Order: sequence, then structure tokens, then C-alpha cells
Amino acid sequence: MTDAYKQCCDFAFNKVVTGAQDYTSAIRDATRHLAEKGIQTIDYESGVHTSLEAAVRRNIMGGLGLMQEQISQQNHDDLGCDGWEISAHSASAPDHEPIQGRQYSDVEYARLNGSLVRRIGTLNCGHSAMPIILGVNSPQYTREELEEMRRANEEGVTVEGKHYTMYEATQRQRSLERSMRKQKRRILIDEKTGDKEKLQWDQIRLVRTREEYHRFSKAAGLREQWERTEAAGFTWKHGKAATKETDLQFKEILEKARNGGKIVLSEDMEYIVAGKSFSEI
Repeated sequence: MTDAYKQCCDFAFNKVVTGAQDYTSAIRDATRHLAEKGIQTIDYESGVHTSLEAAVRRNIMGGLGLMQEQISQQNHDDLGCDGWEISAHSASAPDHEPIQGRQYSDVEYARLNGSLVRRIGTLNCGHSAMPIILGVNSPQYTREELEEMRRANEEGVTVEGKHYTMYEATQRQRSLERSMRKQKRRILIDEKTGDKEKLQWDQIRLVRTREEYHRFSKAAGLREQWERTEAAGFTWKHGKAATKETDLQFKEILEKARNGGKIVLSEDMEYIVAGKSFSEI
């Protein structure tokens, strides 16, 4: 199984770097092929267990980051550079925000990168390092622009009374995406075991999480990344069935409410419609 995982990821990586396929499609195909072999999670030597979808994505994107690092090093040597500039982006993680957008000599950069828990360009880092000639290449960003990025990140957004830095908001997105992948896998298991009652509730939970993801992303001004919510074996038909089941349950509850019936929902099954909970409706 380990060999199958490595070979499948290598094949997907080669398709991306040769331009035969975009990375989203390559990740999707690799995940599907591995799931068909019975692989659902990846266990690392550190003891960490990661879902198949997240592990394949991390593998491919991490490989691309390492390849870019080696190309940059070759360019650095060929051009006779003596330093590096770290790229900068909004909503940076706290461990990389103080160092982004700045220039370093070769010795300084090697020391800095070696001291980081997450080296530049690895473990979901969105930064890259560009070779420069110190004193010749001007920084891409001024100190004022970098400070504005930091300030905007810290200022963040407030959603439903809770404040998030912009980085924390992106992590909330990742959490909701993981929840959707988990619910989709549960639905597939429910179908195979024939547990109709559990299937019904898992379908409703999926739709609720999907709605929360859309609502939170819009309120935070973040781009929705639905490709991150994909789960092997879960098709659009499953999604349509989940939406249909949720609509039926919602109609039944509303009808019961209109007729004076008592509605009892557990806390995690709180319904939200048009921004209002059932208690508010």
C-alpha cells in the first residue's frame, strides 16, 4: 500500500510538472485511484493520521514547492546571486509574517530557514524565496506595504460576533472543509451499512456545514475553495440526495411548527435559514 501511494503521487506530480494536467485534477485522479485500492487514511511515522485527500494534496503541493526551491537555487548559482528575498502575501501565518517580503544574505537565509519549524515553501507554506543580488535588486514590497499587510491581517474580520485575524479566518475555512470531507465519508459508509437513520442525519449535517462554509466565506470576504471539500467516491448524486433529504426535513419541521407541534433539536442540529435560527423564525 505504501508503494502504491508513492507511485500514484509520483505519477500525479509528473503530470502537473509536465503540464499534462492541472494540480487540482491530478490530485482528484490520484485520490480516486488510491481510494479504489482501499486506502482511506495515510499514517506517518510521527504518528499523525491524515485523510487521503489531504495527504495527497499535501504531497503534490509540497513536491512542487521543493521543485521550485531547487530551480531557484540553480538560478541563484548560475546568476552569481548572493542573497534571497522571501515573497509576501496577505493573511500570512504568524510564524512567517515577520520575515516575509524581506531580503537576506545567503548566510542569513540559510540560518533563518534552518531555524523555522516550517521551512519556506513546505508544509502548506504559501511563500517562496527568490534569488537576488544584494544592493542591486530592490525589494518587491516597501516596509510600509508590508506593515499594511500585517495590519490588515491583525484587523481581520468579525463574523457572528467573533473576531478572526485573516489567517485565523482561512483556518476556519480549512476546518469546515475537513468537516465536509468527513461527513461525505460517513455518508458513503452509511449507504454501505444500510443505516438509513444515520444516513439521514449525516446528509443534513453535510448540508448545514456546506451552508456554513458559504456563509462564513462570504462574510469574511474569502474565496470558496470547493475542490478542498472533495472526498473519493462522493459524487454530485450524493450531494443532490443530501440536499433533497435536508429540504424534506426542513419542510416537515416548519409544518410541525405551524401546527403548534413541539420541535426538539440537539444543539449540533440547529437549523439556520436565511441567516436565522429556528428559534428566531
